[in-house]
Amino acid sequence: MERLSEHQMECMIATMLKVGVSLAAALVVAGSLLLLHQGHGGLIQFGLLVLIATPVARVAFCAGGFLRQRNGLYVAISSVVLMVLLYSLTKGAH
Repeated sequence: MERLSEHQMECMIATMLKVGVSLAAALVVAGSLLLLHQGHGGLIQFGLLVLIATPVARVAFCAGGFLRQRNGLYVAISSVVLMVLLYSLTKGAH
């Protein structure tokens, strides 16, 4: 497993965020069109789920990238942030 440079990580994260937000936007637009045409809005909800999952995936990717860089402090910090995000998503709705 080779180390990632800071620039490589930043480029990969930027691409991931652009793809996630673009996919979410496309799903919401398609869901809106379906809602107008057929009265079903489930695709909109899936688009919002993708939008919410995008920053969570970013934190998970960062934890993995820091692990590849062998940066223990940032792996620990990213892991704690990821756990807090996942906890808030699962328990915060109740």
